[in-house]
Amino acid sequence: MMNDLLNSLPSLLWRAVVGAARQLLPAWLVGTDSPRSHGSSRWAEWSDRNRLGRVRTAHELVGDGIVLGFFNRRVIQSPAEDNVLLLGVQRSGKTSSVVVPTLLTWSGAAVATSTKEELVNLTVGHRRTVGPVWVFAPLDDDHAWLQRLGIQASTWNPLEAASTSGAAAELADHFTAKGKRGENGHWYLAASSLISGLVISEREHAGDMRSVVARLNRTTTSQYVGLARTQKDTTAAELLLAHALTPDKEAGSVASTARAALSLWNDERVAAATRSTPNALDLDRLLAESEPSTWWLRRRMPNAAGRSFLPCSCRCCARRQQELAR
Repeated sequence: MMNDLLNSLPSLLWRAVVGAARQLLPAWLVGTDSPRSHGSSRWAEWSDRNRLGRVRTAHELVGDGIVLGFFNRRVIQSPAEDNVLLLGVQRSGKTSSVVVPTLLTWSGAAVATSTKEELVNLTVGHRRTVGPVWVFAPLDDDHAWLQRLGIQASTWNPLEAASTSGAAAELADHFTAKGKRGENGHWYLAASSLISGLVISEREHAGDMRSVVARLNRTTTSQYVGLARTQKDTTAAELLLAHALTPDKEAGSVASTARAALSLWNDERVAAATRSTPNALDLDRLLAESEPSTWWLRRRMPNAAGRSFLPCSCRCCARRQQELAR
């Protein structure tokens, strides 16, 4: 009780000073009693600590909370399995004060993204003691920084997550969603259907996103009839046949739109990083409770297609987690 009183004393004194100033000085000088120009938010005080989360010493942290910050040499962690949205400008301490401490205490699986190498450098030693680690850096020309840490850059084939026609449609939507909302929505809707059919087709033949683009580049409209006949999946067959039955001029525009949506895979680095390899990410292993894993995604995507790739990978993780939970 005495400690709480001492900690709140500066705040009480400040309130007394402000109250006296409002009584003695004109309103135009000190402002109104309850300003709302920036909403009703305020800085947390010591009396608010229990409402923010769990207050613990650095040696008492639990593995199911997100680090929110530090107060009086203690760490504030969110309640178990709570959601946290963190906003801040560059160099405001998001990584050093929240992300790194959380990864160093989190006991479950983790997917972390960053534009910098330091997040991996600062946390990989501990995360290795928790479970397997992967680093996905599709646009890095030089992986020497990973080799110094004893890590081999991982790959991830999005087609492996498209195990159903619905999942294939979701994957296609990641790269066409923005266009669907624009003036050319018709072309992107049709392109999404074509990409969905090709994703299913290439997955059946152990392909990848680059082979989807290659199929788009090499297949004429009439050839989609023969391709549709070879499909085991009826949805893929219907989607490919529908494209074959589209008038040539319109079909050519649909295919061009699909190629533009998947232009990221014209980059050889991305094509290499999204193939199936012995060091490919295993979503089931990543999400296994018995061996919590860590997947770092290094964000260096140059265009809108690239920026949509990261949400795509995270959503595939979420979909697989839901499937495993059932």
